[in-house]
Amino acid sequence: MTYTSLIEQILGLENVVVDSVKTQYTFTHLASRKAVLDILAKSDGKYYNIEVHRSHKKVLEKARYYSSSMDVVLTSSVGKDILLPEVIIIFICEKDIFKLGLVQYTIQPTITKLLEPIDMGQQLYIFNTEADDPSHPLYDLMAISKIVIQMKQGSASYQTT
Repeated sequence: MTYTSLIEQILGLENVVVDSVKTQYTFTHLASRKAVLDILAKSDGKYYNIEVHRSHKKVLEKARYYSSSMDVVLTSSVGKDILLPEVIIIFICEKDIFKLGLVQYTIQPTITKLLEPIDMGQQLYIFNTEADDPSHPLYDLMAISKIVIQMKQGSASYQTT
């Protein structure tokens, strides 16, 4: 599976052209801790950070930290205008951090009184490999991700179904 097809499958897009991919990419900026991204891809001016996460702890905090680190390092300016990049963060998690049994959680800012989502140039998707929903379009991808996570932890006892 290519990074292009991974992004297409996860986000339901077609004809994605990935300009560049860096694995274990480190962002370092002054007066802060460094952020090491599992996968950083760029396509059509958008940046994708794909993380494989074993722990169910602090996923939202890590997503916020990675997003802000990407903003600081990737922001450019033209005259007095600041150009923030569009950032898409994807966490593929071993555990269901919300314990709702969903395959996919999409997290976005919302105007609460209107229940209306707003576009701030950041998107966060959390995928749960614990979910067992064969009808979901990403079920096969999550099964593969579960195997990758198990291999990453050195477990020889993974199963394919």
